[in-house]
Amino acid sequence: MSAVSRAADEAEPACRAIEVRIEPTWDQWADALSKHMSDSARDELGIPNDRPVLFSGHQPVIFHNGILAKLIAQHEAAKRTGAHRVWIIADQDHVELEHLRVPTGHAGSLSSRTIQVLASDSIPAGVPSASLPAMPTEAVDDDRLEAIVEYLLGYTHESTLARQFANATIGLACERLDIEPPQIIYASALFT
Repeated sequence: MSAVSRAADEAEPACRAIEVRIEPTWDQWADALSKHMSDSARDELGIPNDRPVLFSGHQPVIFHNGILAKLIAQHEAAKRTGAHRVWIIADQDHVELEHLRVPTGHAGSLSSRTIQVLASDSIPAGVPSASLPAMPTEAVDDDRLEAIVEYLLGYTHESTLARQFANATIGLACERLDIEPPQIIYASALFT
């Protein structure tokens, strides 16, 4: 008998609570985090020397739920350990910014559709977003994206497309989650 049919036969719920174990424990994180970065490296990056540092990051794209989970986990870990948060933007990568896949549901099925966010062919093939200027967004036909489009338009003053997308996306996420934004470091700035 399969697990699904057994659960149905026994009237057990199909989903059960998931136990999450964090290792090292929260009280051990501060010590573990504080031993891996020199004061001179911190000074060069503008990172405080008086507490541990917790790094995370991603490419400069509109966040999907997995990236939001990283941002939330980083915030919670920093809150519990007193760590300083740094978000590394991997802006040297070529990423898809012209389109955004969004979930759609109909009659119990889940699929996705692609929405145009920037003008077609506005990003040359293989060119990283750190090498492109910020640009206005296209009008989108999905009300769920209204806030991110407004944020993107609010950051057209940024020097690069990567900075526009990163600051808009992190700004909106932190506002909606009611958390302080992390310090942002752009990977391209580490090599100049």
